[in-house]
Amino acid sequence: MNLEQLGWSAYGADLNPTDLSQGYTFGRVACALRDRTFILTPTGNYWATLTGNFRYHAQSPADFPVVGDWVTVDENAQITTLLPRKSQLSRQAAGKVTQEQLLAANIDTVFILCGLDHDFNLRRIERYLVTIWESGANPVILLNKADLCEAIGQVQAEVENIALGVPIYALSAAYNTGIEKLLPYLNQGQTVALLGFSGVGKSTLTNQLLGDNRQAVQTVRTDDSRGRHTTTQRELFPHW
Repeated sequence: MNLEQLGWSAYGADLNPTDLSQGYTFGRVACALRDRTFILTPTGNYWATLTGNFRYHAQSPADFPVVGDWVTVDENAQITTLLPRKSQLSRQAAGKVTQEQLLAANIDTVFILCGLDHDFNLRRIERYLVTIWESGANPVILLNKADLCEAIGQVQAEVENIALGVPIYALSAAYNTGIEKLLPYLNQGQTVALLGFSGVGKSTLTNQLLGDNRQAVQTVRTDDSRGRHTTTQRELFPHW
């Protein structure tokens, strides 16, 4: 595994990793938990912690690593530096106090996954588009469960009216149809995020794209097509 495979070419075109690292190892955050962070590096993948100095200088939750971040790691598997973010996907955190919650960083493309069943919602797509444009990433709309929809053309036209210029693809993740259209977005060095409501098929699509059952899947409720929150954490998967 090298830096280009981890996405450095898309992220650091104007940065010199040799100059920036100052003898430390470059790594990319694949999973960020409260007390530890899983790092992908050219020399191996491992859990790392934050140095005391890093914690001391962090002034807000946004100063801590999230999935997709680039960091430097020392010989003790401690994160020493968080590199500048090219893009950052965020939402308003739950609670009475308005606070930004970072979801992921350094994303090139965000797939907005929509289920063509009872839970299809144009207003939700509009909100996702605003979030992605503000993040600095590029949106792509995926109309999943096309096998359940008898009016694909009409639905796609409705989506086009609110998403001018945004690529839109109809597919069925469960039956692995239409997914080949997404392959150009998955070239080496590109980072793609999946965004969608519970039950739209994010885990199923992830497994199909990776060619492996990395994510657990469950059925949705038949009355409203809502999912059961099968995926409980954000994670970065290399796709090469």
